[in-house]
Amino acid sequence: MERRLKCRYWTNGNHPRLILQPAKLEELWHSPHVVRFHNIITDQEIADIKSIAKPRVGFCLYFYLVNYVLFVPSA
Repeated sequence: MERRLKCRYWTNGNHPRLILQPAKLEELWHSPHVVRFHNIITDQEIADIKSIAKPRVGFCLYFYLVNYVLFVPSA
């Protein structure tokens, strides 16, 4: 199964932006079809997104149930 998994450049049906700079696509699994894209955005773009999002991100609380008992992990 793993032998048929491939890495390739992806242009999304010859999209103009992706023709000049195709995305790197790595197949991880066939069923369900799971892929990973590499180098889609630059480190500077990641930093810009983080700086824009940081003031808008609020506190997040998660919990889980075990035998109908609520657990809230401590920070």
